[in-house]
Amino acid sequence: MISIVDSISLPGFDDRANEDRFGFTDDAAFVIDGATGLGNPLLTGPGGSDAAWIADFAALGFEAMLAKGGSVVDAVRAVNTDVLRLVGLCAPDAPDWALPIAGFQAVTWRNGLLETWGLGDCSLIVIDAAGATWRASGLPGAAERERAETRARSDETGPLNGRQLYEMPDVLAGLREARARFNKPGQPVWTLGASPSAANHVSRMAIHAALPAVGLLATDGFMALVETYGQFDPAGLVAAAENDGLEMLGSLLRQTERVADPECITWPRYKISDDATAILFEIG
Repeated sequence: MISIVDSISLPGFDDRANEDRFGFTDDAAFVIDGATGLGNPLLTGPGGSDAAWIADFAALGFEAMLAKGGSVVDAVRAVNTDVLRLVGLCAPDAPDWALPIAGFQAVTWRNGLLETWGLGDCSLIVIDAAGATWRASGLPGAAERERAETRARSDETGPLNGRQLYEMPDVLAGLREARARFNKPGQPVWTLGASPSAANHVSRMAIHAALPAVGLLATDGFMALVETYGQFDPAGLVAAAENDGLEMLGSLLRQTERVADPECITWPRYKISDDATAILFEIG
């Protein structure tokens, strides 16, 4: 059984939808990160958020299938098959960059085997009884690549401010071009969304941890404490979550972003602050 110790989900901005979700069953847990739209929403209408919609839709599908003992891969295929059908009904001519997508990381504890599964840049950290650290992501290295990209762009154009980013035509065009390549044969990025074949690309890792073990599932917005701001190493983040709680870490995250560096100068990034979600859990 997976015991949930703590959880948190914070919107990036108080006046915008939180596009993260999380969920759990007796033997599974997951976080989902809806990707911010790059144009008008297709499915939710003016003022809506397709990213929040797909995160909701996927969370409901995951909980329903995993609670019945279904596999994560089958859950991805079922969710994406339904999304494809809905997109076909509502927006059959939508450009590829506009399709709603989301990343996820999940963990299952079944028949004495701890496994993690993922698409996109969410993460899992596990610390076992011997002190060993295990890390997993469906898209390893994504944070490092984004850091290099945003640093180069800020050197070229000046400090990035996430509120203004999508008003910069060259930036928006580049993001759309990159996203249009998602979920395509031969390309590295596969997601929850309108491609059922993404189920064939779900990353999987078996974690042979000494029990008892403690784990942290997190979206990239929460993992920024490690990967962007360098406040902790992975083991230190889990220890802080255990000792001080996720609410404290959420406050530290927002303090770093909104007070210490609101102009994105010290840490160039596409958003001043991102949605941030985490689940702390124990096994054994």
